[in-house]
Amino acid sequence: MGALTVLPVAYHLEAPVINGSGFAPFLGGAVLKQSEPWARNLLRDDQGDHVSDRNPHLSELSVLYAAWKNHPEWTHYGIAHYRRFFVARPNWIQRWLVQPEHRPWAALDPWTPAFSLKPEDLKGQDLIVSTTRTYRESLRADYLRWHDARDLAVLEQAMERHHPGLSADWNRFLDSSHDLTPFNMLFGAREHVDRYCAWLFPMLLDADRELGQRPDGYAARHASFLAERLFSFYLQHERISVRRLPVVQLGQKSANRYPLLHGTYDWLKRR
Repeated sequence: MGALTVLPVAYHLEAPVINGSGFAPFLGGAVLKQSEPWARNLLRDDQGDHVSDRNPHLSELSVLYAAWKNHPEWTHYGIAHYRRFFVARPNWIQRWLVQPEHRPWAALDPWTPAFSLKPEDLKGQDLIVSTTRTYRESLRADYLRWHDARDLAVLEQAMERHHPGLSADWNRFLDSSHDLTPFNMLFGAREHVDRYCAWLFPMLLDADRELGQRPDGYAARHASFLAERLFSFYLQHERISVRRLPVVQLGQKSANRYPLLHGTYDWLKRR
C-alpha cells in the first residue's frame, strides 16, 4: 500500500474551500457552531477523540489534534489554514509573487497545485515548516509585549509536570532566541508529526485548562500563540531536521501591486 498523504486545512469562517485529493478541509470548533451550508462537506474536528470545544483557544490546533487522534490511515499529514498555505512548487510567476503577505481569494484555484504536498517534498528532512520570522527582541520580550505574563508562568508549570527538567532549556531559549517559526503549520511523515503532537498536546491542554477563558477573540487564542513558541523551541531542542517553505496568505480583495516592496516594509515593521 502506498503512502496516503493528506494535508488537513483548518476552516472556522466561511471562505473558498480548497479542492483536491491531497487536502482534507476541516471545520474547526465544529462542536460550537451551528450547521451552515458552506461547511456541509467539510470534515469536522468534533468526531472521535477531539478538543473541538477548545478551538477558540487552540485555533487550527484543534484540527491537528483531530487528525492525529482519528486518522491513523494517513501516512503523511500536518496542518495548514484556510487562508495560509505552504508553497511547494510555484510556477515562475507565482515564485516572484510569493511573499509573507496577502493574495486574493480569487487566486485560490490557480494556486492549488503549488499548495499540494507530497512525501518527496520533504527532501529527506523530518518536517516541512514555514520560513522563520526574526524579531529585534527576544521571543520572551516579544510575547510579553502583546500577551499576558501569566501565560508563560502557567505553561512552565505544565511543562515541568509533563517534561520534568525541560523548563530550564525552555527559559534559555525564550531569552536568547529571536527567531519564530510561525503559524503552527507543519507537514511530515506520521512518525514525526505524531511525535510532536504527543510532546505538545498534553502539556498545552493542561496549561490551557488552568488559564481558562479570555475576554475577546484575539486574547482567547493564548494556547495557539504559546504553541508557536513551543514549536520553535521543539525544532531546536530536539534537533528536528526541517525544510522551510514560504507561506502565502489569502484574504484581501486584491494582491499588493509591489510584493517585494510590501514584504520588505512588513519585515521592517516587525524589527
